[in-house]
Amino acid sequence: MKTTVQTWGNSLALRIPKVISEDLGIGKNSVIKMTVDDGILVITPVSGRKARLQKMLKKITPDNLPAEKEPFGPSVGREWW
Repeated sequence: MKTTVQTWGNSLALRIPKVISEDLGIGKNSVIKMTVDDGILVITPVSGRKARLQKMLKKITPDNLPAEKEPFGPSVGREWW
């Protein structure tokens, strides 16, 4: 998709089309990070959709529950397993 660089005060501005902003999960006042990688402008969302703990916990099932780890050796100092 092509767009045109425009001016905004003394700065340059790019418009992000709605379809791209929806794909990235960004909107008005979203924070992004801009970097240059080998001459290419890279724009990355810093804070898009935030994961919620309860929503993530609901996705845990007996099939994807990680197994408990065995201790890695004897206790040292006041540690206990």
